[in-house]
Amino acid sequence: MINRLQILCIITFIVVNTFECRVYAQLNCLTVPDNLSIDCGDVDWGFIYTNTTGVFVHPCDDLSLDLNAQIEMQVHVDSLNCGDLSNPNVVIQITRTFSTSSGDLVDYGCGSGILCETQTIDVVDFEPPEFTVFPADTSVSCENWDLLDYLISGVFQVDFSDNCSDVNQTINLDTVSGLCAAEIEFRWEFSIIDGCNNTRIDTHVVNVVDTTGPVITFSVPQLLSPTFECKDLVTWPQLAADDICSQVEEVWWSGDIEEENLSPCPNDWILSRWAYASDACDNKDSTKYFIEVKDETSPIFTFIPSDTLFSCNASPELSVPTAIDACLGLVECEIVYDTTFSNCPQTFTITRTFIAPDNCSNDATAYQTIEVSDTEAPTLTIPSDIVAECGVEVQLENAFATDHCDASPFVEIETDTVNIQSAGTFTLIRTFTASDACGNFATGDQTIYIQDTSTPFFTEFPSDTIVPCGESFPEDMPFFQDGCDPSPILLSLTTDENYQDCANESVVSRTFEIMDDAGNSFSQTQTITFIDDTPPFFTFVPSDITVGCTNEIEISDPEYDDLCSANGLTLTTVFDEQYLGCDERYDQTRIYTITDACGLTASESVTIFIRDTTAPQLETELDSLSFYCSYNVPSCEQMFSDLVFVDECGSEELSYSCSDILIEGNCEEQACLWERTYFWEDGCGNHSQASHVIRVEETAFFPTMPTGMTPNGDGANDAYVILDIGPLIAVGEVAPCDWIDNTLFRVVNRWGQIVFEETNYRNDWEGTYTDGSPLPSGTYFIVFEANGEAFTTYVDLRR
Repeated sequence: MINRLQILCIITFIVVNTFECRVYAQLNCLTVPDNLSIDCGDVDWGFIYTNTTGVFVHPCDDLSLDLNAQIEMQVHVDSLNCGDLSNPNVVIQITRTFSTSSGDLVDYGCGSGILCETQTIDVVDFEPPEFTVFPADTSVSCENWDLLDYLISGVFQVDFSDNCSDVNQTINLDTVSGLCAAEIEFRWEFSIIDGCNNTRIDTHVVNVVDTTGPVITFSVPQLLSPTFECKDLVTWPQLAADDICSQVEEVWWSGDIEEENLSPCPNDWILSRWAYASDACDNKDSTKYFIEVKDETSPIFTFIPSDTLFSCNASPELSVPTAIDACLGLVECEIVYDTTFSNCPQTFTITRTFIAPDNCSNDATAYQTIEVSDTEAPTLTIPSDIVAECGVEVQLENAFATDHCDASPFVEIETDTVNIQSAGTFTLIRTFTASDACGNFATGDQTIYIQDTSTPFFTEFPSDTIVPCGESFPEDMPFFQDGCDPSPILLSLTTDENYQDCANESVVSRTFEIMDDAGNSFSQTQTITFIDDTPPFFTFVPSDITVGCTNEIEISDPEYDDLCSANGLTLTTVFDEQYLGCDERYDQTRIYTITDACGLTASESVTIFIRDTTAPQLETELDSLSFYCSYNVPSCEQMFSDLVFVDECGSEELSYSCSDILIEGNCEEQACLWERTYFWEDGCGNHSQASHVIRVEETAFFPTMPTGMTPNGDGANDAYVILDIGPLIAVGEVAPCDWIDNTLFRVVNRWGQIVFEETNYRNDWEGTYTDGSPLPSGTYFIVFEANGEAFTTYVDLRR
């Protein structure tokens, strides 16, 4: 309050010309509020223009007496915009001039009879601008990083505001190299300055990291890996590696080569070897390369005897072939002889088949042809001529023949009748032809003079015979003649057929009756007996097969036939199973036996190799997992129980184990990354594995306090949620991973009153007074105390 004493001198002219000077004392005074400063965000213009609280008129010597005088107010606003060097933070200076009648005519500096006082209100700005949108710090893998893409992605967005003036922004980018060339830290420093030079600085950090190892490549890709014939011929491909971010430091093969023999063949293997690579950021990768060794190449003949030709009575010495195998070396050859006869037994072809096998069921075959021939005719001795009466039995002698190659040359007799004088008188000329099996022959004649008085007789008659089943019975005709009649006739042929189910019980009788021109007749019967000594035979037998599981066995039934008793055939099958350690790894042999109506049998077998070589497949997708606390991470057994597996052969026997490998961080500090690998195996020893990454990320203690909330019950932004207030963890301590204790949360209104207070705050304030009633919309001051430190901000509460 300012009190002024004004002395007014009034000069009055009196008739007596005497000068009179009077001194008046000020009786009433005007008191106004003190000058003050207001933050620009708190200016209440209604108050400034209408509120006169603290303005009153009173006797100058008595402040307690309000004279209730009428007060007038004039407001003058001067925008300094912080340009006054003496008041650098004043945005607006408001001058409020209050006036009233003094009750006299004295001029106290405000005009005659007027009291006036002035209040100055400085609207100041000491509050720096606020970032309303600011990107969070992040970590990006180098292969996904592109600075330009990041800047235009929309993630890199900064907004700000100031409650008093315009804001200028400056951005500085600084980069810091990491532990290796591919890692770099980008630091954007954003500075915002309002018109009163209030400044706020915040930093956005992007860490570009390299956590991916190189990609290993082979000079011969795995899909194009050749199959080698022998282990000694195996060559491993050249190694190389590519890395998206870093330089490849080293690529190398492991020293150990794993070998798995796939069959009884000593040259049937799967070889495997680990390849490794590391980059400049010490990221490593490994892969396994497989090479198949399979001996499917037959040996090679180094010598094969040449084809040759010799006579049937020669005794040649035969050469032996030689052969060599790429894996086994010199092999012993097997020789199989096959003789093919031409038109005679003494002219034939011998085929020598040479088989050179290795120890893996591969073999090579070669041939030698030996031609044997017979070109010399037999030597023939002819019986002497004779004279006989017709009807008298003449003892005829046969000619005798010998041959160098044919032990039994065939002598054929041809008889001609000449000089016929009557029916019973004629001359017989017997012509003998001796021939060997190869068609070489010699001839000679014998003459017989006969007088015919005899009945006809058979000179050649089909003998009783046994015919194999399946063949037609012979229909050979007899030869006959008569001692007197040169043209006897076949009077009749009667066939009696008696067939039974079994060919051994079937008989056919053929009765021939002959008669000469004198009516003399003669009959004779040929008996044909069938015999079944040939067993039934298979027309198709399935080949041996190899399958992965029992449920994959698909094999055709055998097919069979019999030359005599096809309708009476029966098939029996006997199963023989040899197990090799598990239910789905065994050999099943099926022995098929067929029996015909005569009890003859034949058997064949087929072997099915059941080999379960496929590990159970993991159906569940292994996603990366993230937890705030290490003790929240389920154990290996808990997680494994939720995995779903499918086994190709339906095996329900499954054993498993797991291993955890720490990749980075310290799990006791609730900030670590590890790889969990599951290993499983079925009952046949087929095994596989799968991995995923588990991260534990405890929130660092750096409270993030919102500046706005809308507690309107819509479920969005209803509560005041402070982020990043997890516990501080000391080295070696086990983190409780709970909300930090002993916190204090206060809400203060614009007049400095505490409207809400809570200890051990749990992010549950929804814009109410302490008693639970709702606060009006407006701006409030937030104070959050934890670990001996206070964190403050403003919050704009809107409903």
